[in-house]
Amino acid sequence: MKWFQKHKQTIIVLTIITAIAAFFALYKFNQVPLCMNADELAHGYNAYSLLKTGKDEFGKSFPLRLESFRDFKLPLYSYLTMPFIAIFGYNDGAVRGLNVLLSLLFVPTMYLVVKELFGKKKIAYLAALLVSINPAIHILTRHAHEGVLCIFLILWGIYFLLKFEKTNHMRWLLLTNLALFLSTFAYHFGRIFLGILVLYQGYLIIRDRAKTKQKKMLITGVLLLVLTATIPLAIDFSTSVNRVSNLFFTSNISFKLIIDELRGEDPNRLLHNKLTEGVRQIRNNYFRQISPEFLVVNGDTNARFGLKNLGPITIVEFGMFFVGLYFLFRNKERKRFFILLLFFVSPIANALTWQDPSIIRAYPLLFFLLIIVAYGTIQIVEMKPNTHTEHSRYYAISAALLMLFGWTLFNNWELYFNHYPKRPVVSRAWQCGYKEIVQFVQKNYENYDTFYITDKLGQPYIFFLHYLKYDPATYQAQHITSVPDKYGFGRVDIFDKFIFHFPNFKDETSALYIGYPDDFEGTGVQEKSVQKVTINNDTIFWIYPKGENKM
Repeated sequence: MKWFQKHKQTIIVLTIITAIAAFFALYKFNQVPLCMNADELAHGYNAYSLLKTGKDEFGKSFPLRLESFRDFKLPLYSYLTMPFIAIFGYNDGAVRGLNVLLSLLFVPTMYLVVKELFGKKKIAYLAALLVSINPAIHILTRHAHEGVLCIFLILWGIYFLLKFEKTNHMRWLLLTNLALFLSTFAYHFGRIFLGILVLYQGYLIIRDRAKTKQKKMLITGVLLLVLTATIPLAIDFSTSVNRVSNLFFTSNISFKLIIDELRGEDPNRLLHNKLTEGVRQIRNNYFRQISPEFLVVNGDTNARFGLKNLGPITIVEFGMFFVGLYFLFRNKERKRFFILLLFFVSPIANALTWQDPSIIRAYPLLFFLLIIVAYGTIQIVEMKPNTHTEHSRYYAISAALLMLFGWTLFNNWELYFNHYPKRPVVSRAWQCGYKEIVQFVQKNYENYDTFYITDKLGQPYIFFLHYLKYDPATYQAQHITSVPDKYGFGRVDIFDKFIFHFPNFKDETSALYIGYPDDFEGTGVQEKSVQKVTINNDTIFWIYPKGENKM
């Protein structure tokens, strides 16, 4: 009771902010996003399989990598989804349940981290509030993406690290490295933060070695850092990292073509080579990630994670970021360089890829940016104008900025909730239509010997496993996989009655063909003879029975 009375104000404020976060996390939860994508269902079905059999979908017992689509996903999200499936059953909500919970836990987490950084509740409250209302942060928490879990663990690693720096107690060092170690099993950018923060811990241990009077404690600390850094790397070397290697900028054919073009114009290999072109691409990718075009105007070009004019932050927050930077150095904040380290490390993950700026890989950036925004905003709020004229001007400018912020934020949320799910480009990016296909197949399962499903886009088999709640033990014993493609990815070709490719039509006693409209070109199938799956007034699939229906 005494503890509650002591922290009553903090509990009340954080409860209110958490309620705000809950609104944005749950409002239209079943409508936005309007369907589940294959990556979400891969995590979900593997969690279901592990819960039921102790093995992943390919029969491997509690693996450290999920083979999945041969992209070898990091497994922690699936493992932590198992309790949600056990409690709520195997369904879409249970698969996304972990991230919904994390979206609420971000509030106290941000409060604790920022309070530890600056020692001021106001800044911590505002940082927690900004995270709770940020559309880009909730875009990811509203679906089952493992990047959310990764940054959550990184934030706790930072909190424990700050406690260690303050107290020099070994328990905080242990907790720091446990959180960072786990983050490397959640998502790939965890490895970058692990490396940077392990080096930072090493610096602290060396700097404060005089305080560490016990030699045994010093040796333990160094050994802990070595193990934390090397175990994830050892696991990487022992398993495939297809997805990461395919995203690296040097794997893109355009990288070689650009070098060849430059050498064709000027054969000087000293100026035009993989190193010089690589540095240029990394530089460009890095600064595109922190540019106003990405952060304020257009956001992620991948419709699964954004939409044109849906910037991750508002123009006011972008401006207050620079105000925050100014005051960090003007006030000589003790942790200013550490905060900047976290911020400037964040874009590295995307800078190393050939892809456009991405909310997924920029996710840590948003949290550290909003910390600086919160700091700068509180500095402005606490300014005391000296004269009546300055007082009036101060409040007029503050009111204008607040209205601009509120209006921009409202527009972003309105675009996301009311327009985003209705765009055909979004429904296609989310692979919508498969749920309806599986429901149709389920009703007609006994009527056909074979179901042919197009594999032109995505991984159709995972939708069937998920929505049929197909028994994992049965599936593990019967599935047939394809030969990996040129990128190293594979897919399931056959299980049960389902064949996941679209062959030339042949005589079938009883078969059902499910494909995109262009899959039927040249087959003689008329539009009037098919059933259609339509999402957002956009025809996604045609369903065509060939041969005699058993009914």
